[in-house]
Amino acid sequence: GLSDGELSEQVLEYQKLRGALEAAEARVLSAWDRRRVWRADGARVPGAWLAARQRIPMDEARRRLRHARAAFEHPAIHQAWAKGDIDRTHIRTLLGARSSRTRRAWERDLGQMLGWARKRSFVEFKRRLDVWELRHDPDGAEQSAAEQRAAREVHLAQSYEGMWFGKITLDPISGEIVHTTLAAIERELFDHDWAKAKERLGREPTALEL
Repeated sequence: GLSDGELSEQVLEYQKLRGALEAAEARVLSAWDRRRVWRADGARVPGAWLAARQRIPMDEARRRLRHARAAFEHPAIHQAWAKGDIDRTHIRTLLGARSSRTRRAWERDLGQMLGWARKRSFVEFKRRLDVWELRHDPDGAEQSAAEQRAAREVHLAQSYEGMWFGKITLDPISGEIVHTTLAAIERELFDHDWAKAKERLGREPTALEL
């Protein structure tokens, strides 16, 4: 029974609620981790306990612990998270820019980075963070680019009834080339379909008439 505007407000409200809940969970998780409560059950590392008890992948358990530690070490992150201003995607991206070489500058500029996350689109936030990382760790950025190129992968396999399934992993430059090429092919095919439909109908078609 809600209007469209009210539904939009609800969508944004749930984002804030999710952030508040996840930030509260992170606070508890951080205390549980620091007190090594997980050792009481014989677990050797907290991630293994969390993955087993919550039946989640080990990578996800480690990610939650990493975010909880970051929120504890940096109250500004916890505060923005609790307000729903940022979510795990922003935190993961922020932590990706922190290394032994950039730690001091990262801690100094964290407030500015959080400002980007609050006020900018995610694409713009990531772009500014990439520029920041290149400025403060040019060698690391170059090494990261080489590692991304080395991680390129394309896999195709034929499955049931001849269907094909695939996976592709590309570095930013290769991905942009492939994306641009596929978009051009898609546009060419679309224009061809549009021209054929226009010829058939004798007028400009709608997308549903292609």
